[in-house]
Amino acid sequence: MKITSFSQIDKELDNFLMDFVFFTKLITGAKLCKLAITNNVLNVVYQSGIECFSDRFVTISTKERAHINCTLFIFEPFNLSTSLQLHIKTELEIIRKLIESKLKLFFRNEWQKKTFFINVNIDKNINISFSDICDILRDYINQFIDIDLIGVSYLYNEKEEYCFAKDEYKETIRFFSKTAFLSLKNKSHGTIVKKYSDYYMFARKLPQQFICFLFRGEPHPIYSVSISLMLNELLMLLNGIKWIETKNESIENLITSFISSLEAKDVYTRGHSESVAFYACEIGKALNLTSSEINLLKTASLLHDIGKVGIPDYILLKPGRLSSTEFEIVKLHTVIGAEIISKVKEFASLSDVIKYHHERWDGTGYPEGIGGEDIPFFSRIISIADSYDAMLAERIYKRCKNKEEAILEIEGCAGSQFDPDIVKRALPVLRDLSIYQVPFHSFVPPAVEEARKTYHYRDILTGARNINALAKDIEFIYKTCGNLYFLLVDIKQFYFHNISEGFLAGNEYLKNLSKILQEQFAGCSIYRIGGDEFLVISEESIDKIRIEKLKNEIKRQMNIEINYEIHKYNLQCANIQEIVKYFRLQKYYRSILRNYFEILKKFYEKIAIFDKELKPLYYQGVKIDLIEKNTLKVLFYNEEKIGYVYTDKPKQQNEEK
Repeated sequence: MKITSFSQIDKELDNFLMDFVFFTKLITGAKLCKLAITNNVLNVVYQSGIECFSDRFVTISTKERAHINCTLFIFEPFNLSTSLQLHIKTELEIIRKLIESKLKLFFRNEWQKKTFFINVNIDKNINISFSDICDILRDYINQFIDIDLIGVSYLYNEKEEYCFAKDEYKETIRFFSKTAFLSLKNKSHGTIVKKYSDYYMFARKLPQQFICFLFRGEPHPIYSVSISLMLNELLMLLNGIKWIETKNESIENLITSFISSLEAKDVYTRGHSESVAFYACEIGKALNLTSSEINLLKTASLLHDIGKVGIPDYILLKPGRLSSTEFEIVKLHTVIGAEIISKVKEFASLSDVIKYHHERWDGTGYPEGIGGEDIPFFSRIISIADSYDAMLAERIYKRCKNKEEAILEIEGCAGSQFDPDIVKRALPVLRDLSIYQVPFHSFVPPAVEEARKTYHYRDILTGARNINALAKDIEFIYKTCGNLYFLLVDIKQFYFHNISEGFLAGNEYLKNLSKILQEQFAGCSIYRIGGDEFLVISEESIDKIRIEKLKNEIKRQMNIEINYEIHKYNLQCANIQEIVKYFRLQKYYRSILRNYFEILKKFYEKIAIFDKELKPLYYQGVKIDLIEKNTLKVLFYNEEKIGYVYTDKPKQQNEEK
């Protein structure tokens, strides 16, 4: 920066110098006085009066400080006495000191006024790179100091964070920076100013931070204060940027942890939060949101379902339709999520966005049934993104829609579920976007995911698959098979065992029976469909040899007996619900027939009980093959035929009675 008048530096100084020149001219009788302050950097010149090109002049100067040279030129003077020359020289030294102080103050003020980061608020996002900072800084230094700043190096925690220099100077700045840092390493703070041949270095160290300037050539000492200010203020800026980066990184880690905790709980929604954030941000761009608003929208989208960590697993992981009570509990995830987020200072402003993201434009949503523009703006955007991603995702209880179907549904719900204005702006965006693909794999171990997937399909006591699994398998697997063999097994007199030995012993019977069935029918699907009822489904025929082997193994290990039935079905023609209902009814009817048998055998010596297919179930004192069908009597229960009975030779004691 070239200063052509002292008035640029300070008006008071300019007036003082004009007075000094005027009185010097008056005392000496000179035609012209010119005061010049010259150096290689500032090139400062003050001129008073009309230029005179006379060779006759007296020079009076003071050079005690090399960076301020004050020389008084007096053209055509009278002969000056020694005392007058000394007086003028003394006044000139006072002027030199005054100029020096004024220059320092001038450059300090100018630096503070024109600093390139004066308007940067480090509490907000900083979108300026270190190279940008260095470019502006170099231009600024060249403007005011007129010397080439060739490199800047910044270290944080002893590691190089930034290094800015022309390619030919990068290794040079790194060398000088490392040298200066090692000199100050054992100090908590300090400054180094040193000249190395053609290079001049300024370095400043604070706790955790270190910055080094390297100049080509030597800056004038008058600028040491300004350069020191630059170092300190630049360190403050970089420290602010570093703090923001660290803070943002911590916030991102916190968000990731929140999402991971949800993923660890609900495998079916893995990647859902990221997908919703992606769609929401793209819609936000179409709505001309600012970058800071987009960042807030992204954060809210990522955290919108965090409240599901408070929903019980048996509801959250339930396949199929929820009951009304269960759905009311699921609705609370919005309230729970808002409460969780409100505890984190950085996210507290988003708690209402999360709380109301399931509200509907027509006021029929939850948790409070607000509608229209009373719903937070971000909540209305997330509602669309959330629904869109949910429709595209396949769940165990529903098929996914294709992209066009999902978009048509969004369009159809404008004005009822969704804000119609946002839908209008969102539809072109969704049509142009590819379906979001989750860019990572789950961190949850496969064994955990598998166990969680089967939460509603596994009998907790026995480890066998349950009735829910049977319905699912019938729908998705067995429909493609041909004939299947169904083996129904239950424990004889299980109720008696439960009463006589206790329920804990009964549980052990069930667990052991399940274990034996899985060993004997490896490769087959085994289901617990009732209290002590187990169903084995096999694609291969189940013959009597396998049944006898099963009965012997159960007798050996458990010392109990079983009831069993074998049926053959083609599930393309049969209904599993009807099959299970039939099995259970037959078991119930057998228990009734068993009771008939126990009662009648007290009155008859010969007795036989058959099921309704004429299969003998219980008999005493007779040969089954010799019984003629026309001698059988029908047994009914609630007007339904359940079997047949044969009796002969009433006992004598009964006849007397």
